[in-house]
Amino acid sequence: MAYRFPEPIVNARRSGANKQAKKKGETPSHAHLKRLAWNLFITHVPRTLWKTEPLGKVSPRRWQIERIVKSWKSYLPVASIKTQTEAPPFWYLYGRRRLMVLK
Repeated sequence: MAYRFPEPIVNARRSGANKQAKKKGETPSHAHLKRLAWNLFITHVPRTLWKTEPLGKVSPRRWQIERIVKSWKSYLPVASIKTQTEAPPFWYLYGRRRLMVLK
C-alpha cells in the first residue's frame, strides 16, 4: 500500500532532505524529493479490511509500541524466571512493569 503524506509533512521532509544534502555539498534529485511524499507499506492485511488512510496514521503508533516492547524485553529478564506455575512470573512481571512506569 502507498500512503501520500499531507502537504505540511511533505514540505518538512523535503526541507530536511535539502538541509542534509546542503551539509554534504550536494543537491537532492528531483526523483528523491518526489519520493519523500510517499510511504510504502508491505502488509498482509487485505485492502478490504484496512483502507490506506488509517494505515498512515497507525504506523507511527506501531513504532511506539515496538519501542515499548523492546524496553520491556531489556528490563524484564523473562528467560531467567524458573517456576513451575504461571502465577509467580505473572506477578513479578506485573510489579517490574509498574516500577518502569514509575521511573
